[in-house]
Amino acid sequence: MTHIRLVAVALAVLAAAPLAAQPDTRRLPTCIREASAAAGTEMTRHGCAGTGMDEAVRLSVSLPARWEVAWQDTADLQITAMDGDNAIYVVGGDQLPAPLNRADTLAFWRRATELRLRREVTDNDVRAFRDEANGRAATARELATREQLTDSALLALVQGLSVTRDGHAVLRAETEVRILAGEPAGYLSEVAELGGVRWRLTSYATYRDGAIFLVSLNTLEPDHDALLPVFERVLASFDPRTERW
Repeated sequence: MTHIRLVAVALAVLAAAPLAAQPDTRRLPTCIREASAAAGTEMTRHGCAGTGMDEAVRLSVSLPARWEVAWQDTADLQITAMDGDNAIYVVGGDQLPAPLNRADTLAFWRRATELRLRREVTDNDVRAFRDEANGRAATARELATREQLTDSALLALVQGLSVTRDGHAVLRAETEVRILAGEPAGYLSEVAELGGVRWRLTSYATYRDGAIFLVSLNTLEPDHDALLPVFERVLASFDPRTERW
C-alpha cells in the first residue's frame, strides 16, 4: 500500500513563504543518533539541525528503534519513522529566519506583523508593530509567537492540517488544545477513509521563537490503539527549539 504523507505537505502550506533573498545553501541536515539512557533499547534518540532557511531550527526526539528512519530538509526540516504503512512525522520550520538584506528585512517585518495580527496587514500596521518591537527581530518573534500560542490560533493551525482541505471526507474528528514539550499545542485526531482504507491521523502542533513544530502519527485504523503508547513516548521525548545568535 502507498504510504500517505499528508502532514508534511499540509505544514508546508501553512508555513511562511521563504524570504526571497535567502541563498540556496540546502544540504542534508545534521541528523545524528544521540546516546540516551532514557530512551532505552526500544527507542533511539535523534537530534537534527536545519540548514538554509531552517538553519536555526533544532529538534530532538526518540523514535522506535526498529522502524525505518529517514530525514530531509526541503520545505521544512523533517524526520520520519515508518513501520509498514504506519508513520510518525516530526517536522520543524522557521517562519521568521534572519533577514540578509533590505528586501528581506521588509519581508520579515510584514510576515511578523501578519503572524502577530493574524490577518492581512497594511504598511501602517507594519510600522506600528516594528515600533512596538523597537525594531528588534528577537522581540518581533517573541510577540508573534505569544499570539500564535493562544488557544484560537492553535486550533486554527491544526484545523488547517485536516484532510478535508484536500477534499477528503472525515468520518470522525477531535480538536483541542493540549501540551507538547511543556507548551500549549493544537491537537487534531481524525478518522478518514482514503483510497478505500480507513486511517487514523493524529497531530500535535506548536511554536517556538518564530518556528513551527509538528509531531504526527498516521496509522491504519486497526493499528492505532496498539501504536498509541509508542506515540506517547515519542511525544514525551520531543524537544523543539531554535538556536539564534
